[in-house]
Amino acid sequence: MNRNLAFVYQLSHKYSEYEAQARVTLELAPTDNIAKWDLSWACALQGKKNEALANLDKDIFPADKAIVLATLGVPEQALPLLDETEKRYPHGCAFCLAMGYALSSKSEKAMRLLKQSYEERDAMIVQLKTNPALDSLHSDPRFQDLMRRMNFPK
Repeated sequence: MNRNLAFVYQLSHKYSEYEAQARVTLELAPTDNIAKWDLSWACALQGKKNEALANLDKDIFPADKAIVLATLGVPEQALPLLDETEKRYPHGCAFCLAMGYALSSKSEKAMRLLKQSYEERDAMIVQLKTNPALDSLHSDPRFQDLMRRMNFPK
């Protein structure tokens, strides 16, 4: 439940609350890799580069690391991790990969993966409108078309 609350803060773009809740979750479950990622990404979203990198645990999934690195403005480090994830897990989470590619300014690839996520009825596609990693895509007509197809309000 603590992690779910952190997720709500993330999707609400309340990054300081997201960070605080990730810390609470880690106090309760210090080895939880999702909570470690939450803390790292919350720090990255606030521009706290050193803290974000310090919390980027070696056990965090490569695509999740890529999201943090791309958020920090180092797509040259993020893109190889995304490519590696696609090769190792060809049927993995298209939405997660789209997040990393969107943050790395690879909008064509991100949009292709979002379309795939939609077509596969990936549960994560419900984050389309609110996930901060996709903010740069909101004005793209293809993104707007996905929003329309999902019946999201404008």
